[in-house]
Amino acid sequence: MFRIHKRYQTKIPPVTEDHPLWVMSLGFMTRQFTNYWNKNARISRLEREFDFKDKVVCILGNGVGLLGHIADIYGAKKIIGVEKEFWPVVYTRGLYPNWDIRWGDYHQGELPKADLYLYSNNLLIKGNDFMDEFYQKHQRAFKEMERING
Repeated sequence: MFRIHKRYQTKIPPVTEDHPLWVMSLGFMTRQFTNYWNKNARISRLEREFDFKDKVVCILGNGVGLLGHIADIYGAKKIIGVEKEFWPVVYTRGLYPNWDIRWGDYHQGELPKADLYLYSNNLLIKGNDFMDEFYQKHQRAFKEMERING
């Protein structure tokens, strides 16, 4: 379905928050992807712009799952995340085990079938509140960032 980036691509086993690979992803994500962990981030009110109820939602460039988290809260039937980076895929699979998180480049190959396609860069805006539920779901990462940054 997606083009494999390398000649050999690692298979990602099923992970949970207890799995050592997930704990490693937490460490990597909080040190290498620091732009994901901004408590002052602001997002558009997607529930006003999109009807998520009973829809299959595909997130292109899933990252840590912010847009999928919103769609899930507002009744999406299924969340499909497509992400090209290894560690965000492991992290998100562990935190959201019911989502279909795919490792690959959405620019290459066919997109999964979905009712809605969201791409984060054009939806993150200034002006509305950060979701408390998202902070709670990812509290281990936010606490780790606070520990690292003092």
